[in-house]
Amino acid sequence: MRNNYRAKYTLISSEICFYQEFLLLYVLIATLVVEILMHACVFGMYFDYCLLILFGYRYRTCMGLSTNMTRVGANIKALNALSSINDKMAIAHRKLATGKRINSVADDAASWSIVTKLIVCSKGLGQALNNVGSAKQMISVAEGHLNNVLEILTRMKTKAIMGADDSLATEERNAIDAELLMLGRQIDLETAQASWNSTSIFDGNSTTGDSNNLFKLQIGAGSNATDDLLKFDILNNSNVALSSNNTGFSTSKLSLTASASGIASIGGINVTRSFAAAGFTNTPDGTVTINGETFTLSNYNTVQEFMDDVNNDGIDLTKSFDKAGFKTVPDGTLTVNGDTFTLSDYSTVQAFMDDINATVTDAEISYNSGTDTFRFKKVGGAPGPVLLQTGTNGFLTVVNIPPGGPYGGAGVTSSSNVGHDTNANISYDRSTDTFTIQKTSGSNLIVSETGAHGFLTEAKITPGTYGTSATSSSAVGGIITIDLSQDFTNAGFPNTPDGTVTVNGATFTLSNYSTVQAFLNAINNDTNADASISYNSTNSTFSIKGETIGKDLVIAETGTNGFFTQANITTGTYSATGVSSSSVARDFINKVDTAIADVSKALSYIGVSINRLTYQENSLMVSRISTEAARSRIEDANMAEEQLVNTKLQILQKTATSMVAPSNVSNQWVLSLFK
Repeated sequence: MRNNYRAKYTLISSEICFYQEFLLLYVLIATLVVEILMHACVFGMYFDYCLLILFGYRYRTCMGLSTNMTRVGANIKALNALSSINDKMAIAHRKLATGKRINSVADDAASWSIVTKLIVCSKGLGQALNNVGSAKQMISVAEGHLNNVLEILTRMKTKAIMGADDSLATEERNAIDAELLMLGRQIDLETAQASWNSTSIFDGNSTTGDSNNLFKLQIGAGSNATDDLLKFDILNNSNVALSSNNTGFSTSKLSLTASASGIASIGGINVTRSFAAAGFTNTPDGTVTINGETFTLSNYNTVQEFMDDVNNDGIDLTKSFDKAGFKTVPDGTLTVNGDTFTLSDYSTVQAFMDDINATVTDAEISYNSGTDTFRFKKVGGAPGPVLLQTGTNGFLTVVNIPPGGPYGGAGVTSSSNVGHDTNANISYDRSTDTFTIQKTSGSNLIVSETGAHGFLTEAKITPGTYGTSATSSSAVGGIITIDLSQDFTNAGFPNTPDGTVTVNGATFTLSNYSTVQAFLNAINNDTNADASISYNSTNSTFSIKGETIGKDLVIAETGTNGFFTQANITTGTYSATGVSSSSVARDFINKVDTAIADVSKALSYIGVSINRLTYQENSLMVSRISTEAARSRIEDANMAEEQLVNTKLQILQKTATSMVAPSNVSNQWVLSLFK
């Protein structure tokens, strides 16, 4: 029995060992299979990469291979599915949000270029429309005031006809005169009030054009002076005779009260002033060269100093070194026999020479204007002078004397022509407001300049070569404004007024008044003068008129430079009219008729101008609408079409999103590698 148990145990042990060996073998086989599979996967990846490198993505796609079959870090296929749809939706949303088909140059480069030009054109037309509107408003202001003037003139004619009847007594005629005077003052007030943007329309004060009352109205979107510009010049086009010299709608020619006026300074240059204050349009600067001699304008205090330096050959010893006429302004120091003299210490060249001659006892300096030379010579029995210098442009260098010495015998003399020698003269004629450079010797007159505003340019002389002379091509200066707060010397008159002024028998001495305004106030407040005098700073005009209708204005003056002469007002008697008698009244009726005709002509011109502006406004509107339509057709989006596209893209976006989950399933097979 015991042996049977042993035999069974042995049999069982043998079976257990067999199963253990079989299990071990199974494990070994399974391990081998896993390793083979892993190596196969690695080899597949390497093979994958090799195909990608050698043949590219397109080859592998054609072979049915996927670059992302085993990539689980990101769902690339799902993202790619959504990417293009999202981009298209962004573009569609931008078009719907802006209403434009073209939102950047990249959208459509050619169309963008066309649209940009159309936008510029449209905005230009829009601004031209605004300009036309402003022009019509300005002209409407003129029309309104002229209609008032016409009504006033109509009433004045009615009163004049009444006054021409001899059945009226003197008292009644005086009453009519008083009313005519008030009506006339209202006409002057209408003229003064007729302005646009602080620019007077009627009284000749416009500064916006080439003539006194020329308004250049930009009514087009281009630069053509004929088609895009309307020149509104009411005085010249209406031949207005209601005021003197056709300068505005005032009552001066009606002669209700006698009056006189004159421009204070007819575009002239005051050569006694600096270049900045002389009256040039721009302050001359830089240099002027005449026949090889150069003059620096900044060296001169006045225009006259510059002209004198040009005209005076040689050295003017009475002036400072920079204005004496040296070709090069000397500086530094000069040492004569051990005594040193600094040039900047002396106000004139003569003072410099006098100090040398007084200090140095054994030498002297002199100047010969005939030969234009300086000379140093010894005095007494001493050795000749020894000369030394310092400075960038030492005195000896400027006068062409070599430093050194002693110079014995006759001493040493500079070379000739130390100073300017232009062989020409320059002059200014105030009556014509022109400069003239006249050749005095030599073959030709040669003039040139430097500077941002060269003297020749400002004097309206063209640089170049002339045979005999060069003269300004036109008037040089502008109107010089009078400063009433200054005295007569500094107020800005061409010449300082002096003497006396007599107005209707009342005499005023100019030297009694500290300012020009005080002088004017004295006349206006004097009852005996029975006149008023005023100054218009806009066109620099003095005007004087009587204060009593029908009374003549008598003005006179004394002095070398009488006030009225400087103000360009002719002295004498100025007649006034009214209705003091039937003959005077009839004369006044004729003047009113002439004024009515002039105002009517001006109103007709205004009507023609407004009509043209209306047609221009319509033309600009049509052009702008057409331009905007062309721009819109190219640039703006078709909202209905864009909305349909957006709806389609929204549907595609939803379907693409719904495919994200199934696309995840396609990658689940990777997990089977690890089961």
